[in-house]
Amino acid sequence: MSDRREGKVYLVGAGPGDPRLITVRGRQVLGFATVVLYDGLVDPRLLKWAPQAQHVCVGKHGRSKIWTQEEICQRMVAEAMAGHVVVRLKGGDPALFARTAEELDALVAAGIEFEVVPGVTAGLAAGSYSGIPITDRARASAVAFVTGHQYQQGGQQRPVDWATLAKFPGTLVVYMGVTTAPDWSRQLIQGGMSPQTPVVIVRHCTWPDQQTLRCSLEEVGRLLGPDGILRPPAVVVVGKVAEVDPRWNWYDRLPLRGCGVLVSRPRPQGEELARRLEELGAATWVQPAIELTVAEDMSPVARLLKQMAGARGGTNCDLPPAGEPSSRSEQGGTNQPLGITFSSPNSVEFFWRYAYDSGYDARIASQCCLAVVGPATDEALRRFGLRADVLPREEDGFSAAGLLKRLVELTEINHWVVTSSNESRDTLAAGLRQAGKRVTVLETYHSRPVQQLDAAVVAALHAGQIRLCTVTSSAIARSLHSLLGDFVQQVAPVSFSPAITSQLSELGWQPASEAKTQTLDALTEACLEAARTIGPSGK
Repeated sequence: MSDRREGKVYLVGAGPGDPRLITVRGRQVLGFATVVLYDGLVDPRLLKWAPQAQHVCVGKHGRSKIWTQEEICQRMVAEAMAGHVVVRLKGGDPALFARTAEELDALVAAGIEFEVVPGVTAGLAAGSYSGIPITDRARASAVAFVTGHQYQQGGQQRPVDWATLAKFPGTLVVYMGVTTAPDWSRQLIQGGMSPQTPVVIVRHCTWPDQQTLRCSLEEVGRLLGPDGILRPPAVVVVGKVAEVDPRWNWYDRLPLRGCGVLVSRPRPQGEELARRLEELGAATWVQPAIELTVAEDMSPVARLLKQMAGARGGTNCDLPPAGEPSSRSEQGGTNQPLGITFSSPNSVEFFWRYAYDSGYDARIASQCCLAVVGPATDEALRRFGLRADVLPREEDGFSAAGLLKRLVELTEINHWVVTSSNESRDTLAAGLRQAGKRVTVLETYHSRPVQQLDAAVVAALHAGQIRLCTVTSSAIARSLHSLLGDFVQQVAPVSFSPAITSQLSELGWQPASEAKTQTLDALTEACLEAARTIGPSGK
């Protein structure tokens, strides 16, 4: 009996380009893959769903060697026979012009278990993302997917029968037909198709730089071909369906369409902002510029939590004494009503996650006044079963300065705990001290700069796809400026607050716009304003 441990291969359709268009099953199998062999046209952002796997690109035009089909099959089989779970990530759908038959032959011959996971093919996505129903009862009830290249049959090359296709009673969707467009469009016309037949050419379908061009069949050879104005990859839709109302093209109307945005917030806040921007048409890359960790010494927080829990029977709470590590207190008497401030969702997350992990819950805050810097921080509190007692007035701004104005008015509370990080400004604590309040500053988390950009971000920067970046703290501003290096002037920052704008100016990196308030809605609007200023290509 053999001791060989065999793996399994999943042939997965990555979809036409936009990483959000991969299927649920496709994302699922990426999650447990140990090796991913991916095509050069696959968006590398999809690889984030397989962080535990080895990522191997099988070739990208102009960037790396293009693997032969035999080399791909050999590597796929070898990895599976070594016991790996292999995802062969292919553009579009594996069943359509993807040479899947050769890969299945290799797997069957080697006795490797496999599964084929469908994907959205570019021909259908081109219709959806340009406002064209590929079939329509009034225009076409059939569709033919064809390739502009010759194909192999019985070891012999045979040309596509364009004369027969010219009489096809429906829509033709032509793949890989850019360089041969003058030839196949001429043959369609010679076969009887009208030179005035409507055509839509969709280049880089569903990608941020998607181009959609409407023309007639007789113009295709001039627009494509070796000397044409559009280069591969492109899909060509030929037929009456291409004459539909251009206003059906919803994708081109998205306000951030064509604008790539680098979201530098730590996850999961960065993911939420990215989702909002993507709904407006932006392509996003979530690249945290700082890493967050719990503070090295949480013992002052532990003592505070213990005393908060003990105060539930009354209305008072004492605090750790001055001079303790990571705690800076000013003596102003004990047994005073207690207030706690949170200046970011991160401060909420680290403080209350530590509390819950220590066996406490929201009940220990029943005798405390909770103050937050804005709605996003209040929302973070709600996830722990709490609500803020104090927020800044909107006209004062959702900031530390705005919160300070509210806190100095609360004369019944003279003792405030200010949760902070190693990068926090002293605005709130210093202002409260100046107002005569007793202040205890507790560091609950630390931030440190990220040292290296993700590979997908580097590739996007080289391709000129990223035009904007969001900057939501001064620490992020400094780290991101360093991370971008030579690309820094290629990417326009969008600032979250006046303090961040000041930091960016000190770095010589002028923001394209600034959020009017410190909310995700305002930051999203600032991105829209910046995109209108620089345009999708940065001009």
